[in-house]
Amino acid sequence: MAFFIPRSALRDQEQDLQRIRLVADTISSVCGELQREIDGLTLRHSASREKATEVLLALESEGNSGKLERKLDEVESALIYCERRTAQLGALRAQFSVLLDSAALIRR
Repeated sequence: MAFFIPRSALRDQEQDLQRIRLVADTISSVCGELQREIDGLTLRHSASREKATEVLLALESEGNSGKLERKLDEVESALIYCERRTAQLGALRAQFSVLLDSAALIRR
């Protein structure tokens, strides 16, 4: 009759910690990707604001133009999208950061 022979508790603990490190590294990598996307959106948002200023100045100097108003609508849509997407990514990054903090607590 064969009996169950447990593995070393130290080996089990080391393996668990290795798994936690793997998860934490993956979450950290995702947080970095999210931050890079947020940074890119922030730059595009800034460029869109500058473009909106140019279009508004052109509207003031040239008068009401269908082409300029369409351009202003496009820029406005881009600004709104950037703001919404940046907020979504920021919220997602915050959630992943909580998970990362939890993983750090487990490792202790």
